[in-house]
Amino acid sequence: MLALKIQMMNGMIYDDEFEDVSEFIRLMMDDFPPMDDKDVILEVVRDGEKYDFSGTANELYEHWMNEN
Repeated sequence: MLALKIQMMNGMIYDDEFEDVSEFIRLMMDDFPPMDDKDVILEVVRDGEKYDFSGTANELYEHWMNEN
């Protein structure tokens, strides 16, 4: 399970969940991704453990694309 706390450009904060990193990557490549590339990722929880990351949705996508 992958859980994200996200801040949109307008300041609104929301939570989103994905089955795993692969689903997040696949959906970010979609024509209608689940979040804007510029949205700020405030918190990442991967498989129940807090994951150390600071940056935008696009930076998180790039980080995991380079990891795999």
